[in-house]
Amino acid sequence: LVFHWPTVLSMAWAFFRQPVPLLSSVSLLQFVAELLIFDMLLRAARLVAILLHEGSHLLAAALLIRGYTREDRAAADNFEVSPPLRQLVRQLAPGTLAGGACIKLPDHATKAATHSELAAVQFAGLAFSIALLLPFLWVEFMLAALPDGQLSHSVEALASSTLWRISELGVFLAAAGSVLSDLPGGPLLGLRPPLGCFCCGNWGLIVPRDALAEKNGGQTNELFPDLCARLLASILDVVELRGGQAGGFLSYLGEGGRVFTMCSRTVKSKRGHLGQMIFQRFKKQLSYSYWGRFLSTRRLRPLPVVLAQGHSRFGTSSSPAENETHPHQWLGSQQETVWRCELSSGRWFKEDATVCVTITHNGDFDAWELYGSMVPNGTLGEWLARVMHHRNTAKGDSPKLAGVMDLLVCQGRWVASVRYAFVHVVMQHINQATGWEPLVPEVSTNAVPQMTFFEELAGLLDRTFAEMLDARPEFAPTQEGIFALAAVAFESLKNGMSKGTQNELQTWEVTDEIFQAFCTSAC
Repeated sequence: LVFHWPTVLSMAWAFFRQPVPLLSSVSLLQFVAELLIFDMLLRAARLVAILLHEGSHLLAAALLIRGYTREDRAAADNFEVSPPLRQLVRQLAPGTLAGGACIKLPDHATKAATHSELAAVQFAGLAFSIALLLPFLWVEFMLAALPDGQLSHSVEALASSTLWRISELGVFLAAAGSVLSDLPGGPLLGLRPPLGCFCCGNWGLIVPRDALAEKNGGQTNELFPDLCARLLASILDVVELRGGQAGGFLSYLGEGGRVFTMCSRTVKSKRGHLGQMIFQRFKKQLSYSYWGRFLSTRRLRPLPVVLAQGHSRFGTSSSPAENETHPHQWLGSQQETVWRCELSSGRWFKEDATVCVTITHNGDFDAWELYGSMVPNGTLGEWLARVMHHRNTAKGDSPKLAGVMDLLVCQGRWVASVRYAFVHVVMQHINQATGWEPLVPEVSTNAVPQMTFFEELAGLLDRTFAEMLDARPEFAPTQEGIFALAAVAFESLKNGMSKGTQNELQTWEVTDEIFQAFCTSAC
């Protein structure tokens, strides 16, 4: 509180330095004026010390991190809040909360740096802030240790001046902030968490079943091994500190020749144990699903690898209801034709597969940039409902992220690729999804072409790709190869699409140039 609100120190100085107004002869106006001036000067001293602290980070990065250039230093963000003038007002205006300003190194520089280099850059700021405090501590020590008159009059006069006290307090606040931010786990350039340190509500495991035999009494054929459930429940006891009101997880099983996704979500009862409730419910669902398929050809069976992906949460961005609990999906499981390429032989083949994008997510997803503008989370949900032709009723931010991933994950999938190309090339504004009406729940209009439009174009692209592979089995998805495929696809789609699809493209004012870019994006 004191670091982010220096006014606490200013008020303490004002009250202890002189009697309180109304109880003395000091005028209220004079008292308030001196308090405001002291607070502003204290904030200025604190800000200067913080900027020197951040400058030491930059200097250490320039000296230690390979590839950290002058352009990188110019590109570093001086403040996390923009514009800088607003941040300057927040830092200096008396009485306001003033967060610690920080400089961010470019992502490529921090990724390229070693653990020891990042540690050195991190502690450079802490060391500098402590070093900056040492002269003030030395003067205070000398004043306390030496008898009166032993120090020079100039030093005593300086140490007793108000400006010296302001500078001392400002440097002390900056040093205290650097201790909070630059020690391991701090919010700036903190060290990577040590192994075994659980820092969020995401959790899970991946383990080959053969490795479980020794620890699981020789059993490897359980649909979801009890050993894995116990291990994850013990992890959840730790991670529950991050989120304990609701949780869920999913795992994957075989179903005939396909992969089946089993997802379970639970809201904890008042005196319940979240880990136990999650796995008890999961095992019930698993039992129902298994016996429901027992006499069919789609009987559930264990896969060679056990994979679990889970999350526990508090009701922050939305209420702790099952619908708001992770894991999140937007479209859910779908049967699609997927193209794959064997890395060893370079051979292409396609197969019917279950496609399901599922996320567990920590952090904020407040907006996403579309067509040059940041689209707020709520509006993004309405846009996704029309583009994907599927609505998700959850109110939190993570379901929208799942919808965005459904839009972006399209490699090897022609329907998803065509939809992405339409959104990326043909659409130019979010309100086109509603025929230029407002993107709100009350407006039911959906001007985005129906799925049959995307499926028809995807079918033509699929046939074109198969014909190209017949002619060029060694096809590689290089830039040259993709441009060649797009050129063939342009002619194939122009000549093969139905009249209804042609009319839809005319409605969206798709010229030959736009359609060529559309084909390239889809390919």
